[in-house]
Amino acid sequence: MILSRGGAVYGCVLNDELKAVHIRATDKATRDAWGIKKALPEFNDNTGVSLVLVHTEKGRELLDAICNDCEVRKLPLEKMLQPNLLRPSSPKGNREKFWAEYRSGGIAALVQTYGKLPLKKTNKSIFEIQTEKAFAVGEILSALKMIQNGKQMKTIDKSFGRFFAGYKKIPTAARAGIWFVICTVLQKCIGFITTPIFTRLMSAEEYGLYSTYLSWHGILTAFCTLKIYGVVYVNNYTRADTTEEKEAAALPLLSLSTVLTLLIFLIFAVLYPFVKTFIGLPFEMVCLIFAQILFETPVFFWTMKQRFEYRYIALVIVTLTIILLNAGLGVLFVYLADSSQSTARALSAVLVQLFFGGAIYVFFQKQAGAVFSSKGWKHALSVQLPLVPHSLSLTVLSSSDRIMILDLVGAAEAGIYSVGYSVGVVINFLKNSIVDALKPWMYQKIKETDYNSIRKTVNILMVLVTLASVLLTAFAPELVHIMAPARYYDAVYAIPPVAASSFFTFLYNIFSIAGMYYEKTKKIMAASISAAALNIALNALTIPRFGYISAAYTTLLSYMFLALAHYLIMRSVCKSYMGGAVIYDMKFILMMSLIVLASVIVLTFTYKAPVIRYLLILVLAVAAYSRRKTFIDVFDNIRAKKTKTEAVK
Repeated sequence: MILSRGGAVYGCVLNDELKAVHIRATDKATRDAWGIKKALPEFNDNTGVSLVLVHTEKGRELLDAICNDCEVRKLPLEKMLQPNLLRPSSPKGNREKFWAEYRSGGIAALVQTYGKLPLKKTNKSIFEIQTEKAFAVGEILSALKMIQNGKQMKTIDKSFGRFFAGYKKIPTAARAGIWFVICTVLQKCIGFITTPIFTRLMSAEEYGLYSTYLSWHGILTAFCTLKIYGVVYVNNYTRADTTEEKEAAALPLLSLSTVLTLLIFLIFAVLYPFVKTFIGLPFEMVCLIFAQILFETPVFFWTMKQRFEYRYIALVIVTLTIILLNAGLGVLFVYLADSSQSTARALSAVLVQLFFGGAIYVFFQKQAGAVFSSKGWKHALSVQLPLVPHSLSLTVLSSSDRIMILDLVGAAEAGIYSVGYSVGVVINFLKNSIVDALKPWMYQKIKETDYNSIRKTVNILMVLVTLASVLLTAFAPELVHIMAPARYYDAVYAIPPVAASSFFTFLYNIFSIAGMYYEKTKKIMAASISAAALNIALNALTIPRFGYISAAYTTLLSYMFLALAHYLIMRSVCKSYMGGAVIYDMKFILMMSLIVLASVIVLTFTYKAPVIRYLLILVLAVAAYSRRKTFIDVFDNIRAKKTKTEAVK
């Protein structure tokens, strides 16, 4: 039996055979559960409930076989009795007119009369019916249902309803993780988008000074905060048994960070006349660095608290507000500054952190707990101090090139190089998202000793990161034109090695997962220190001799060294704890590495031959498109595993 709720045409399309159809003697029958809102309102989820009528014992067996895979409720027949279950549908009085219009004008005539919406001629063939005998009642009902007034909107509403219903079913931890990633990506994207604005408002010298400010900010943050909020605070918070203990965990550690920041500032203030040339910043910008660290640290503590409590709505609102205010005030202050635009840009960032950090500091002070705890401070220092060299080394590795260019060459060159560096590390948006999704999945696979899945997945991801690195290198001239005016064009030659560095950063992250899983942090720290020292030594040797662009190639060599060091650590871990298992396809990884390095050499020489460069880009695009389904399947697999892991936690 065919049932329809087709509005104006209900009852018109029934042919002579269908008019007499009633419920046949089958094992079971399935219908829409009309009346579910009255009969069982709590079972109605607005996404569709089906009514199953069991007629025989075989039908009951079939229903019992699927009960474990769906939600089932048993009701008396009289509660769900529908008119069409008692008698067949009756044809309307205008049925003959309906069929006559179809025979003379086809589906288009029916649409014009009953649908009230235009039907494109190009779509007519979809609904055309060759003979009356071949006419399918179900097809015309579906067509008319979709084109009648308001039906499209109902379909859209239903789709949104299903989307939000599915979203609500996602575990809170996974939902929070999704929004945290969105916040991080937006933060990076807004910073990337505003770069062209600042490069056009600021001179190369002023932009170079602000880039140096950011570099020193990253270095000093490691010393002033020890990043206590990332390890000790998290451990204290998760180990607390009561709400009071959780609320009291932040204030003593926040006070320790404050004391350390003020002490290091006093040391810098005393020594500034002796290190002024090395720092390369005026004293007022040094003061702004410490002010920003002082007031952004409470924001870091509060952010970690929201993450562990899964309060992603408040975190998203505050984070986006800080990002937008930082960008907006930065543009305004730089535009209004008559001189020292770099100081104006730094001041705008400090004022934003002052407002939010000050408010959060007051919030923590109102929580229970002492400001000072000798035991807590001693424990925090004993845990965090060994991690400072590791964190500092990574910061130095990513920042020393710009600082040394400023010192050895000049502010203008540092500004030009910073533009190329900013473009080259765009891949980190992709890399960080992949690594964040991959870590919990890989931890689970290592635990299950499913190394084959790791090899296959990492190979696909290697291809993706390789393509991103090569394409970024290929489009470097266009990106520089977008990001900065013509005076910055030399930055294009820094992009290829920096983009390749991002690829080897991805390798280092992949290799380090095994070491992190088995907590080999001392070896990881040694690798980071060695890579940073190598980068400084290479910069000192090459920048004066070969120019500031050489810093991009020393960065590439240093990250290659870091990746190699973590590969050796990974091999040691595999031998000691995993029975000598091979968790990566090193031949494939080596091949991808050679492709990336080859692109640096080949594509750099095509910047003055755009036709050749565009042909190479076309070949890469076709290759990537042909493998698109493989990429999608792998990412769906990783995302599913990540969600499952978060849900278990």
